[in-house]
Amino acid sequence: GLSVVKSAVIGDDLDLLSDSAILNMGAGKDFTITHDGTTGATLAGTPISINSTGDLTLDSSTDIILDADGADIIFKDAGTAIGKISNSSSDLVIENEVDAKDIIFKQYDGSEVCRMADDRRLYFFDKGGEYISSDGSDLTIAAGTAVNITADVLDLSDATKDVTLNSAVDAINFDTNTLSIDASNNRVGIGTA
Repeated sequence: GLSVVKSAVIGDDLDLLSDSAILNMGAGKDFTITHDGTTGATLAGTPISINSTGDLTLDSSTDIILDADGADIIFKDAGTAIGKISNSSSDLVIENEVDAKDIIFKQYDGSEVCRMADDRRLYFFDKGGEYISSDGSDLTIAAGTAVNITADVLDLSDATKDVTLNSAVDAINFDTNTLSIDASNNRVGIGTA
């Protein structure tokens, strides 16, 4: 073989002609680029950093596979961790890495669809009046105007259930003018409001 003890400058191509050829770097040959014997290559080293002053594009004609044996894929902005995707006993965990910040889902046009907020509420339409929350015991569905249930049947029969209304509620109407409960006037009406 050819040994060069100083820097070598190559003005054009460097061809390694054998299948499974290895390009070694470092005094201990601890970074390698290995031809896989077909049309691919494997980079091996600890760590491996790619530093681009512009956009970095990963373009594959098939899939892009991220295989992290440490169970975490971490997203950073200028060195600050922003988010993390983790494996926890085969559960997929999506975690915000910045305290008091939310996870936001948007449409293509940039309009917010929903938000997993730091206050453990699921908001709809950019943290407006509609949200769903739970404290581990009670489930709260909050709406600015109304909660619309479009199911054919609302079934509360699996256990004993109470329906409790705030004292400020004046009336409940079932199927307009068929059955009404008017709390402020202490009356129940059938066939009339």
